[in-house]
Amino acid sequence: MSSARKVLAFVLPYWRPTLLVSIAGLFFSFVNLLRPYLVGLFANLLTQSGSLPPILQGLAPSLRALGLPERNAAIAVVCLVFFGVNLLAPLEDIFVHLPKRLVALRIANRLHRQAYQRVLSLPLSYFETNNSGLLVSRLERAISKLQLLYVSVVHGGIMVFSTLTVATFLFFSIDPALGWVFASTISICVVIICTMFSHLQPYVDLGERILDRTMSRLSEIVLNIKTVKAFVQEAREYRRGLRWLNRFERFMARKTYGRFFVADTAMWLLLNLSFSAIVGLSAYLAATNKIDVGGMITAITIAQIARADVSGLREPTELFTTSASAIAWLYEFLHLPLQEPRSGEQAIGSLGPAKLSFRGVQFSYRANLPPVLCNLNLEISPYTTVALVGPSGSGKSTLTKLLYRFVDPTQGQILWDGLDIREFKLSEYRSQLAIVPQEVEVFNGTVLSNILYGRPDLPTEKAIAAAKLARAHEFILDLPEGYDSVVGERGIRLSGGQRQRLGIARAILMRPAVLILDEATSNLDSESEHLIQQALQDLFGTCTVIVIAHRLSTVREADVIVVLESGRIVEQGTHQQLVSAGSGLYQRLHQLQVSGELREV
Repeated sequence: MSSARKVLAFVLPYWRPTLLVSIAGLFFSFVNLLRPYLVGLFANLLTQSGSLPPILQGLAPSLRALGLPERNAAIAVVCLVFFGVNLLAPLEDIFVHLPKRLVALRIANRLHRQAYQRVLSLPLSYFETNNSGLLVSRLERAISKLQLLYVSVVHGGIMVFSTLTVATFLFFSIDPALGWVFASTISICVVIICTMFSHLQPYVDLGERILDRTMSRLSEIVLNIKTVKAFVQEAREYRRGLRWLNRFERFMARKTYGRFFVADTAMWLLLNLSFSAIVGLSAYLAATNKIDVGGMITAITIAQIARADVSGLREPTELFTTSASAIAWLYEFLHLPLQEPRSGEQAIGSLGPAKLSFRGVQFSYRANLPPVLCNLNLEISPYTTVALVGPSGSGKSTLTKLLYRFVDPTQGQILWDGLDIREFKLSEYRSQLAIVPQEVEVFNGTVLSNILYGRPDLPTEKAIAAAKLARAHEFILDLPEGYDSVVGERGIRLSGGQRQRLGIARAILMRPAVLILDEATSNLDSESEHLIQQALQDLFGTCTVIVIAHRLSTVREADVIVVLESGRIVEQGTHQQLVSAGSGLYQRLHQLQVSGELREV
């Protein structure tokens, strides 16, 4: 689909208000071009070389009845019409300019809603492979450009078309030769202008890619600003950003704006030639008495107005050229295949802890890559605590993605009390799970809103009770505004242990059937880890708990420890059973951690 069609696809839902604005624009173009026509009438009446047109002659008798001579009455009629035209002209703001901006605002608002919905609907894998800061930047840039383009096209495109339509009609009414010369020369100008600007598209697209690269790096710096400052790399990052910005400036100056200047110069040359042709022909027709002086004045004035209006095509044409790639990207983004796992139809209600069964589960992130999980079979009884242990890359975190249905197995099944989890309604199924990840994600809001995030319908008392269970209540009360304290972007005003305890409180409040602890204590100091271990001990036995841990000390009390290696289960049992086995991966890892040679798996 071409860029023009993609732009049209965004505007098409608003064709009715756009049509009304276009009709209003046509009317006001006619009103504005009445001025040169009336000036021509003035000239003819003053030189006594013309008379009122039939449409205005009906007004003259009323003025003659007031005692005005015929010639003065005719001039008075033209004055009254001119006065009326000048009264109508300001209404263009109300009936054209205001509506077009309101429609542009509605288009932008609709696109923001669609973008918001698309971001929330895209699979997790999309955000794992795309820069989030660049995504937001490109969305905002594309929507803003489309909004500006709509206003510019309605003003500089539709209004110019309206003016040229009315002007052509007036030229033909003065003399057919003027009409044909005007229509042909202006048509050639418009075609050449649009063609020249369209040839600039590849250079603008390349400039957009350079700018995207720059914005992507800036987004990374913002996200990792603490690291940049800690390693004193501000100057280096500034130099790197400056190189890209200078490259963007040089490219745009040489390749893009230079060509815009050539196209602009050619446009004015063509318009001046067209204007000169109209002036010369009008003078010739007046000199040969084929038109009167008023007709010549009208023709030259209309040509001058048309020349100025056609030059207004430069803005929408240039804006379309510079916006096309961004708008095309927006169209593609809003039409990305969701690829979110298909939701089933089975209602859940409240499942409660159930038996989880992994039957021959195999998974690969790409068809051409080796599987991350290979023929995995595992049974998890309700209300038990199961620990997943193994080296990095053994498939532990992939299991949680499968359980949450962020992805589905390429082979095999995951059963919940004998039912394939793919049969359940996705949103209802996920509401039965809760996770406390290694890095708890906190929103820039209050402590209370973060705890209530999964259940915003619950009262404050429930959140406080959950915070107490998570050993978070004490530190929350020490904050300046307690539960109403704002935690900052990504929880920057809280320590790592405090964020983890907020995450546990949030999970407790969900009252999940299955609680997943994804290395929830691996990066904490001893005191924070001790508090969190206490909080977690209170949860064991109230729901099914799946623990992913690097430190073997955190899984000693698990009912079952599952040892993974290269996507396969190599051992399974209690801590005592696996340590007493005499050999095996778990026993080796345990010995290394006890001796201090290995802190984490």
